[in-house]
Amino acid sequence: MCCDQTRPISLLATHSKLFEKIILEKVRYWAEMNQLIPSEQSGFRPGCLLLTRVLSIYQGVDNTMAAHIPTLAIYVDYQNAYDKVWHAALIGKLNRLGIPHGLLKFFLSWLNDRQAYVVFGEQSLNRFRILLGFPQGSSLSPYLFIVFHSDLTTVLRAHSAHIFADDLNVLI
Repeated sequence: MCCDQTRPISLLATHSKLFEKIILEKVRYWAEMNQLIPSEQSGFRPGCLLLTRVLSIYQGVDNTMAAHIPTLAIYVDYQNAYDKVWHAALIGKLNRLGIPHGLLKFFLSWLNDRQAYVVFGEQSLNRFRILLGFPQGSSLSPYLFIVFHSDLTTVLRAHSAHIFADDLNVLI
């Protein structure tokens, strides 16, 4: 088995998971009330289904084909997306977006000084700091990812963008 095909396992305490779900609801409420998540994003949002996104893509292609307009579809899948979010950039973005101070302090603490170590058989490596990515298994990870990339559709406004979690489709 190749090392690049393995995923880290986070052992998260039960009370931590429960607390994260409470925080998730607060973040979700803040983001939705401030309309931070674009309507083109369907993943990890209540009431926003993959089927809706697929039908939107189909309708977009169907409309351009009916008008005899050539259409190019670009599909992007972020490999190991949650493992590559830079902590400092996320905190900066949350601050710029105006997240309530208490939530910002929570995320500073939640991401600060994360450490990991590797165990293989009877051997283990020294601990090392983690500066990128979210804990595997955290209920906050998917939603924080879409908040972090929430302005992606602004860059792509001239085209038809469709996002489901960490998958992007652009119709040109």
